[in-house]
Amino acid sequence: MKITPIISEPIYLRDISDTFKELEGDCERDDQVFVIIRQGTQADIQRVSLLVSERKVEHAKDGTRSETFNDDLGDVRAMQLYSTLCDVGNMTDKTGAPMFRFKQGKEYAKFAGSFSEFKRIYGTLPGVVIGAFNLAVWEGNPQWDMRRLVTEGEE
Repeated sequence: MKITPIISEPIYLRDISDTFKELEGDCERDDQVFVIIRQGTQADIQRVSLLVSERKVEHAKDGTRSETFNDDLGDVRAMQLYSTLCDVGNMTDKTGAPMFRFKQGKEYAKFAGSFSEFKRIYGTLPGVVIGAFNLAVWEGNPQWDMRRLVTEGEE
C-alpha cells in the first residue's frame, strides 16, 4: 500500500469566503485566486504542536522565575499554511510576479523556501486573504479548526 497525503483540487478562495469575494471583485474563473492544500502529515501536526507548546523559562538572580508561552496564533496559522500549501494561483505582487514560489517534491509541491521566508510574504498579506487561506487549510485539516472543535463539542 502506498500512503500519500490527500491533495485538494483547487480551492477558489471566493467560494469559501464572502469577504475575499468582495476583495477580489468580479473576474472570470480563470483569473480567480485559488490554493491547493494537502492533508497534514503527522510530522506537520507535530511541528504545529511544538510551535504552540513553545515555552521559555527565565530565572532571575533573586531566585524568581518567569514562564512565557508562545500564544501567537499568527505564527501557528502561518505554520499550518506553510506545512500544507502546494500551490497558489493568480496571486501576484505589485510587479506581477507570483507571491509564492513552489518546488515539486516526490509526491507534491511545497513552498520553495524556509518558514522565515514564507512568513515575510505571509506578513504582507491583508487579513482577509489570510482568513481565506485559513479556511482552505482547515477544509483539508479539520484538526486545526478550533471553531469546528468547539461546535462539535457542544453537540
